[in-house]
Amino acid sequence: MAFPTELNIAINDNVVGFIEKKPGKSEIESYGEVKLPKGVIERGYIKDPNTLVEKIESIYTSFRIEAKTVRWVLNEQNAILREIEIEKGELQTKTIEEYIKSQVGKTIHFPFEAPIFNHFIKTATDDTLVVILIIMDEKMVNDYLDVFEKLKMKDITYEIPMLALFRLFYTEDEGEEVKKTNLAQVQLSSQLQTAEAEQKNYTADLEGVEGDGEDEIEDEEGDLIDGLMLVTLYDNFFTLTIFSYIYPTLFIMEDLETDDKMQVIDKLDNFISRIANYYRYNKNAGKKQVRSCVCFNLSNIDDDELSEEMANRTLGMPFEVFDLGTKSQYYKRLLPKGCYIPLAASFYKTTADEEDEQ
Repeated sequence: MAFPTELNIAINDNVVGFIEKKPGKSEIESYGEVKLPKGVIERGYIKDPNTLVEKIESIYTSFRIEAKTVRWVLNEQNAILREIEIEKGELQTKTIEEYIKSQVGKTIHFPFEAPIFNHFIKTATDDTLVVILIIMDEKMVNDYLDVFEKLKMKDITYEIPMLALFRLFYTEDEGEEVKKTNLAQVQLSSQLQTAEAEQKNYTADLEGVEGDGEDEIEDEEGDLIDGLMLVTLYDNFFTLTIFSYIYPTLFIMEDLETDDKMQVIDKLDNFISRIANYYRYNKNAGKKQVRSCVCFNLSNIDDDELSEEMANRTLGMPFEVFDLGTKSQYYKRLLPKGCYIPLAASFYKTTADEEDEQ
């Protein structure tokens, strides 16, 4: 059975990067990155929707893209991760979602005026739940949905950058995933309908993320790291996410106020060390630590230069700049950096893929 193609797209302040391919398959139908005029997007927020629509329309025309299904990767500046602990006794008759909503503005504070969120359970004991929240700005999401609707795209899946890149890091040759990493695929899915009310019906496809704890993950998959720091470096900001096996447990974002390469590297070095120490001593009382740091360099700094400079620092852990060639020389030769996140988003398993494996 032939499957239709899907457009994987990431939009930041400067570039629209995209890859068209069939879900779960390695062959790329089309790809590219298109520069955006300054001011169309600012910190992930759409300021000039008409120009953005025109740019995406030009992508469809120039590259003869047929896909109407879109896998949209949110800008990391607009998708916040937070870990909270809930006493089961406080839930009483409420669901986790109802409890979180009742605590917003009281014990739980979100950075957006109108937040939307989804959650999954990291660990559970008889008394407590450790819950990971993915938080977004509803206005920002709706603005992008409006753009996609103008382009007559009717099937939109949301993707979280740090989770997509996590899958790419653990992906073997050209899309063959390490089995357990598919659990980290948190998708916020919404079918675009004509009714405005239905546009705001956000649902979560958690792919079995909720589990009984981390020991089971460690025993079953020895190649997953407890304490992987994933750094994503952009031209104007960077993010740090620490994973305990499949679970993202700490997320930090920091703006860059300079384009001086050495100042950027100095700041990155400083934050990696500070956050690693915070994770080890403040968050885990010395019982856990960051064991490895991987940097996805999506900035204008040369990979070799970044790797050489960071090798001279005393980080106390292995540091590597992610090399797409370790996954596929074909992809590395083919793709500009603006396509790395769309490529990462494309690596997920469909129901059809799972049936084929059986």
